Amino acid sequence: MKLFRWIMSGIIFLIFTIICTFLLFIITQYYHERLYGRDNYLMWTFNEPYVNLYIIYIVSLSYCLVSLLKRRFRLKWLSLLNSKRKLLVAIVINATIIYGLTTNVTILTDNEIIDYHPLKPMGQRYPYHDVDKINLGASRKGHFYYRITLMNGKTINLNSVGGVKDDQHPFFIIEQLDNSLVQLLVNKQVDSKYLARAELDLAKPYSDSMWRIFNRTTTKD
Repeated sequence: MKLFRWIMSGIIFLIFTIICTFLLFIITQYYHERLYGRDNYLMWTFNEPYVNLYIIYIVSLSYCLVSLLKRRFRLKWLSLLNSKRKLLVAIVINATIIYGLTTNVTILTDNEIIDYHPLKPMGQRYPYHDVDKINLGASRKGHFYYRITLMNGKTINLNSVGGVKDDQHPFFIIEQLDNSLVQLLVNKQVDSKYLARAELDLAKPYSDSMWRIFNRTTTKD
């Protein structure tokens, strides 16, 4: 009987964790689209370390669920977690992480970059003239990357895409941005060593767009 209760509590714990995490992802996506989806926006990205925040969220959420399961099923192996103070701390951590997940994004528009941060919820604006350099290439596993570095050292990774205007493929938006930055004579550093691997899983329109991005070069005088 105890084994059955232990298994059932584990299953319930796993299901609730998955459901809550999935719902959080859907809600934050909707929130971002409604709040940051401006008429002139091209795309928005998650700021790093976004994945780390999700991991911390899952751990703290798990603590809350385990505490509730302990009270519901009176499982002795969870007795160490029966602390209201610890549960309150876990709830506060969850609320803080949710706030961080919903405000830690960067918006790229037609003429500027708007960086949102938990400590700067109104956003910091950077015109494209503030872009110092571009780094693009493909990883050994064939993952394409495109990073924009601002004058203040902040890096924006366009691989962490959250949403794109009119649901276009990210490559088309990156190509548009790349063309604008090249015209501004932004220093562009290209690593094409593993580029062939990056196009293996791409349809021709997307691989063509990727090649155009790589072949468009500029240098500062």
